[in-house]
Amino acid sequence: MAAQPAQRVPRLKASDRLEYGDNRRSRRSGLLRQLSPMNDAARVRTPMLVQSGANDPRNGADELDAYVAAIRAGGGQVTYRRYENEGHVVHDLADIVDFNRAKAAFLEQHFGMLHWR
Repeated sequence: MAAQPAQRVPRLKASDRLEYGDNRRSRRSGLLRQLSPMNDAARVRTPMLVQSGANDPRNGADELDAYVAAIRAGGGQVTYRRYENEGHVVHDLADIVDFNRAKAAFLEQHFGMLHWR
C-alpha cells in the first residue's frame, strides 16, 4: 500500500465505512470476522484463478497471499498472479497479457474452453 497516494487510503476507508459500516465497532468487527472468506479457505475445492496488485488499497495483496496460502494448505488448487506494480486494476500491458494468458490456460486446463467452434 506504500505506493498509493497518502490521501487515497483515508478516503477509501471512509468510503468503506459508508458502504459496509464502521468495522471499528466491536459488534461490526465481530460480524466481519465471522463472514471472512478466510474461515472457509481450507475447505475450498474448486480450482481458483486469483489476481492481485501489490499496491491495491482496497483488497490488500497480503490478505490475498494469506487466502491463497490457506487454500493451498487445505489441499485446494490456486493459480495465483500477483503483480508488483499494479493496484486494484491492472494497467500495464505486459501484466494484462500475462493475466489473459493465465486465464486462457486456466480455462483450458479445467474446462477445455479453448476449442470453440
